Amino acid sequence: MKFCILVLKVAVGAIFKFNLTTVDSWCAPALPGTVVGDNTSLDAPWWAPEPWKEQAFTVCGNRPRTRVTFNLGKFSAVNLNGKGETLMTKRANAIEIHPDRVAVIDSKGRAQNFDSPWKL
Repeated sequence: MKFCILVLKVAVGAIFKFNLTTVDSWCAPALPGTVVGDNTSLDAPWWAPEPWKEQAFTVCGNRPRTRVTFNLGKFSAVNLNGKGETLMTKRANAIEIHPDRVAVIDSKGRAQNFDSPWKL
């Protein structure tokens, strides 16, 4: 019984620490708070294994299923539904993924926030 209570406490703590209380967080291409560096490509939803990502994304409704890539200082977010249109591009040193925003981090460590493309 003590073990079950401990597991429950850890699970609830993780839900709030990583802001997993919204659908936006479940539909993001990376675990909220993830800092994306060079040579990275991530597909939504972050929690589903690769072969089942498209099927798992049905829980996200009509949000765009997003792939984020970061290579040679260029960040891009592409809609994997339909024709693969580009949703966002930015020059950056790094990117931090959040449920409701993308923080674009410059070479001095300053962040500028933009609404995330997968947010409704």
